[in-house]
Amino acid sequence: MVEAGPLRYTDLQRQVPGISQRMLTLTLHQLREDGLITRTAYAEVPPRVEYALTPLGVGSTRS
Repeated sequence: MVEAGPLRYTDLQRQVPGISQRMLTLTLHQLREDGLITRTAYAEVPPRVEYALTPLGVGSTRS
């Protein structure tokens, strides 16, 4: 995810084979609460949401 930059939900789902929608949603929510990722929603039709690592998230992947 670090090299790829912001990713959409479906891109994340493809990168984690076998993960359920519920588990991915819960995990993304927890990562946002922990300050490791950001969620950007765009007012488009259809709606577009991107997830990206925060500086804290990038730092934690290097440890």
